Amino acid sequence: MRKHSFIAGEFYHIYAHSTADLNIFSQISDYKRFMSLIFCANGTKPIPRLERVDDGLSLAWDITSNKVDIGDALVDIICFALMPTHIHLLLREIRDDKGVSMYMHKLFTSHAKYFNLKYKRRGRLFESVFQSRYIDSNRYLLHVSKYIHRNPEKILKYRNDYINYPWSSCQDFIG
Repeated sequence: MRKHSFIAGEFYHIYAHSTADLNIFSQISDYKRFMSLIFCANGTKPIPRLERVDDGLSLAWDITSNKVDIGDALVDIICFALMPTHIHLLLREIRDDKGVSMYMHKLFTSHAKYFNLKYKRRGRLFESVFQSRYIDSNRYLLHVSKYIHRNPEKILKYRNDYINYPWSSCQDFIG
């Protein structure tokens, strides 16, 4: 049971780990699909068929420029980092206790179905329901954003180069 409700206008740090530290992104195409899914799942309409497009990232651009209608937004996506065994999201609730939960359900269900089918496996991909922390101040909001964007430093290759990690929103903030 959550220690807090999701309240419209408020910010939340959302994170989830894979079952048994499984790599939930085994190939670059898995990262690209999930990055597209971050945007495709953020609507009241069903997720567009991602396997029907050549590059899921172009679909994400079409959604953000309103060329593809996914319905009313469920959350505001502030920032994210996709790590090999877990994900971090900074979200703003916009639907009074339903947006974050609906968004996360669509995001995780879609990725788990895709991953299990592609890699011929069964069962849960994420270890439990997603975790969330309510962000109660501007100072904490800045801290969480920095924490998410610097998370790739845990990967040896990006220890001193997290800014160039391709699977986070850090480059969107600085570029």
